[in-house]
Amino acid sequence: MEKASDRKLIVGLDPGTTCGVAVIGLDMKPILLTSFRGANRDEIVRAVSEAGRPILVACDVADPPGFVRKIASLFEAGLFTPGRDMTIQEKRRIVEEHFQSLAKGLDAHTLDALAAALKAYLAYKNKFESVEARLRRLLKPETLEEIKSEIIRGVRLSRIISREIKGLEEEGREKIVKVYVQDKARPADHRPEDPRDRLISLLRLENERLKAELRRLKAERDELERTLRRRASEEYEELRKDAAYRIQEKEIADLRLRLREAERRIEELTSKPSGEEQVSGDFVTLKEVPSFTHDEVEKAVTEAGEGSYIMLLNAAGGGASTARRLAEAKPRVVVRCTEMSHQAEAILAERNIPVIPISRLEVKYIKGKPMVERKILEESIREHKRRLIDSMMDELLRSVGINGAG
Repeated sequence: MEKASDRKLIVGLDPGTTCGVAVIGLDMKPILLTSFRGANRDEIVRAVSEAGRPILVACDVADPPGFVRKIASLFEAGLFTPGRDMTIQEKRRIVEEHFQSLAKGLDAHTLDALAAALKAYLAYKNKFESVEARLRRLLKPETLEEIKSEIIRGVRLSRIISREIKGLEEEGREKIVKVYVQDKARPADHRPEDPRDRLISLLRLENERLKAELRRLKAERDELERTLRRRASEEYEELRKDAAYRIQEKEIADLRLRLREAERRIEELTSKPSGEEQVSGDFVTLKEVPSFTHDEVEKAVTEAGEGSYIMLLNAAGGGASTARRLAEAKPRVVVRCTEMSHQAEAILAERNIPVIPISRLEVKYIKGKPMVERKILEESIREHKRRLIDSMMDELLRSVGINGAG
């Protein structure tokens, strides 16, 4: 029979003005459930020590209070904390699931302490059950409990089994090893089990464990290979994106270069006369007239006034009345972008208004306005007048020649 002082314990603490204490065994059975109001540390340590030897101290918050750390240190026990602070609902649920009959009779502090102890136990429950399933018929309960405490301290199960095998080998063939069983009654002719049989059983267990470990390692290897392939694919995608990014950066740099060139060109052009007035420096602003109609001409005459420089974007269609209205504004020149009727051009010529085709000029748009160098425009006007005079002289000579012949 195991002494109380040797019993391995999990202790849950809820420190405060009233300190909740919950002590359970490694079989999850409650041993001590109480709370101490205004108790000092020594009183709590004494009460827990009377129940057994704590190997794990737990609390219900992720960041353990200093009091809990000190208690764990005094007992040289492990310290368990949940991944996050346990909620009130979670603590009540975990206690009611395992100790429904006790839950209603516990004060809040003791319930919190018990929830912390249960949370710690459940973290190791699967390993405990695995040990019991494999070794329960081969080892005594106190030995199983010691193995559980070793698991809590982080000792690997394979190391524990290896140690048990070594112990059996040292016993020698002459020793008799008794196998602990639940049923104490044995047949009268029952012969003690040979140590070799127990050794074989442990070796079989070890073999099963190694096979399970092999399966786990193979699964882990497969997962690592999948992860490696996925990472390689992700890295390739990142490299591809990086290449695309570098191409985009180059395109952006090229666009910025072109933008600076365009800005330089704009600055170069805008540094010349703005064309706000009809004539400014070396450039002349032309007044755009979309079409050679009475309404458009009237609008242009009203806006530009007399002595303006007119540019007819569409010179076709203008009749005699439209030409006379334009002539009344006395424009200095009319630049036509398309053909003009002979009648309209003749009326403007009679009023000494030059009509120049745009092909003889170099029109530039500066700040959205059509402009032409004054020097070129004046030369074109002079050339137009020379052509007009030559035409008139030819007409006169032909007229004289015809009369003389008559």
